[in-house]
Amino acid sequence: MYRNAHWYVLLISGLIISGFVPTYFLNFENALPRHHVHITFACLWLLLLFLQPLLASRGRLDWHRLLGWASLAVFPMLAATSVYIVWYASAADVVKGGVYPKLYWFDYWTVPAMAALWVVGIVKREDTPIHQRRRILRARNQAVPGRPR
Repeated sequence: MYRNAHWYVLLISGLIISGFVPTYFLNFENALPRHHVHITFACLWLLLLFLQPLLASRGRLDWHRLLGWASLAVFPMLAATSVYIVWYASAADVVKGGVYPKLYWFDYWTVPAMAALWVVGIVKREDTPIHQRRRILRARNQAVPGRPR
């Protein structure tokens, strides 16, 4: 069904990562440890999102399933670090004022939406069309590129 989904995920991943070039990668030495931990799990998650459909399209369902179970460790950490960063960043930005506090509404609904899609993808793993759709939709529910955290 989604034979080339890995290319879609790679494109989305590139856009997500490029959005954090000015705020994280070019400001690496000033980033806090929580940002380093979060970006580690975010990159691991994007790697899983790329490799799983690639392996499935190549017929390597054994590795696809193994990486799917690895998501049980990676995704909760990504979700937890996302909530942690949004919580602290939104509180600091509300005090500072400006436009950024108005943008946190996006994170407040995307983190739970991303978690719900992940759960459905795990629960419906035997129903291939539903499983695939939830995994691909989740790639779209990643952070907004270019917005400082």
